[in-house]
Amino acid sequence: MSIDLLRSLNSEKGGHIDPSASLTANVTLEPPCFVGKGASIGHRSKVGKYAFINADSIIYANVTMGRYCALGRFVEIGLASHPLDFLSTHHLTISKGPFVRDKDFESATKIPWQVHPETIIGNDVWIGAKACIVSGVTVGDGAVVAAGSVVTKDVPPYMIVGGNPAREIRSRFDKFIVERLLDLKWWDIPLNLINTLPFDDIQACIEKLAIIREDMGQESEEQQRER
Repeated sequence: MSIDLLRSLNSEKGGHIDPSASLTANVTLEPPCFVGKGASIGHRSKVGKYAFINADSIIYANVTMGRYCALGRFVEIGLASHPLDFLSTHHLTISKGPFVRDKDFESATKIPWQVHPETIIGNDVWIGAKACIVSGVTVGDGAVVAAGSVVTKDVPPYMIVGGNPAREIRSRFDKFIVERLLDLKWWDIPLNLINTLPFDDIQACIEKLAIIREDMGQESEEQQRER
């Protein structure tokens, strides 16, 4: 899909992509999304519905982000991985760029290296301003990354992390609530079915989500029988 078509479709669905934002041709967006001023999304990255990507944030190549994620300003996700056990950590050993017009640099031995291994950001993840997440990391559903943090390892679902390097601070909920939320996967439910939930009462939300899920299951069974 062309960038112009992607922008148009996102706008039609109620989203916004700032004219100054940069998207590569093979980006996938599930509209609507908000992509702020100066933000960029790299090659092969996928962004879920209702993502809020604030100004000047960077999503590098090969990042998959779920639904209802919110990024503060100057967030960077999927930072490049450099070889630590080679002679040099520099591009010299792994890439012809950024000196493609220098014959000596271009002809140097290049060792196969995945600069941006897959980075996964779950659903309903909040990432504070100026946080950095290295490539190859998985941040679980419902997690929170404090502003200015540097995430170098996986973050469990619904865990709050912070610092450099980021460390676990506490879980948003007890393990029983976390397990229930992961089972219910509210982010996969059509918004029109959940937009009147009492969002500030987690127990009430879980009870109502369970009923919604049960009704959806019954409806699905009826549809299958009618086929």
